[in-house]
Amino acid sequence: QGSVLAVGAVTLDELVRRLTPGVREATLGQQLALVSTAVGDSVPVRYAFEALSELKGARVSPAQLRKAGDPTLAEYLENYDRLLQSFGLMDSQDRRWQAAASVRESEWLQRFESVILHALCDPNPAELAILHNVVERLPGGGTVVLFNATANVRPTQFAEWTWQRFVHDEALSDKAFPEFVRSAGPSKELLERLFVFEANP
Repeated sequence: QGSVLAVGAVTLDELVRRLTPGVREATLGQQLALVSTAVGDSVPVRYAFEALSELKGARVSPAQLRKAGDPTLAEYLENYDRLLQSFGLMDSQDRRWQAAASVRESEWLQRFESVILHALCDPNPAELAILHNVVERLPGGGTVVLFNATANVRPTQFAEWTWQRFVHDEALSDKAFPEFVRSAGPSKELLERLFVFEANP
């Protein structure tokens, strides 16, 4: 999804957790299980999960679905919400909306001056709401850099940004890459220069 960078780098999920510390968010497995129960055998779970996630990310209510002529999907969404509530859990998209509403009251955000978002794809409405509110709250504002087909970002720039993040965090690269490309190995100096496009020889 991307990461929000300021004094220290945090992912968007970490930012959401910081803004909503007391929330019990349903894990991916729990969400899948609850969606499966909510829709029964009438729809493949994968498609139902994606549809409900998109609806929640766009903050579409069951009433709006009924008004649009889709009572079945409205019923699935109501069933899913009822199950979440009965277990005291919150959907990940609902938590993003709550995080967006919590930006103004967050004391943690006071330590930051500005924000930069590096995103691999277009944020959904819930994520955009978080970013909009954070940018408005911080005195230095913010910048959004989208690495997608519509952005004016060179593929080499994306590769350099991604690779340099692994180079600077050797523990991360040691977990993510096979041994022959790890930055801590004997080829460290060569690997660190692999995606650096400076004029220095």
